[in-house]
Amino acid sequence: MYFFNECAILLANVLHDHFTHRGLTNMKTRSLQSKLYIAYLGMTCLILFSFAIFFYRFSSGQLKKSQISAMSTLNSTFQSQVDSAIQNLDTVSVNINYSSVSKSVLDQKFDLHISDDMLSAVVDLFIS
Repeated sequence: MYFFNECAILLANVLHDHFTHRGLTNMKTRSLQSKLYIAYLGMTCLILFSFAIFFYRFSSGQLKKSQISAMSTLNSTFQSQVDSAIQNLDTVSVNINYSSVSKSVLDQKFDLHISDDMLSAVVDLFIS
């Protein structure tokens, strides 16, 4: 309590110097009660603003942590779903490659009737 009273008196002196030098109000004519009221009001505002700033920083930190955690969870879920889909596609492609029925159908559909001479000419074209 002693520290708070000393701060209030110091704030009252600062306000007194400020107002008397600026010519806005003559603090000498004010009573001690009004000086202390202004000092306590200033200290109260200072404490409230400091709590507001602390609460803002604490809340924003907590929100950032929760959003980073949610994004990490979403990312890992997306990664596992993509891995699962790729694994399913890989299984299907392996089944198609080893299936003799699908292989014969694909060979019939994609038979381009290209001779070995034509293939070597194309290869030479790409190499040069």
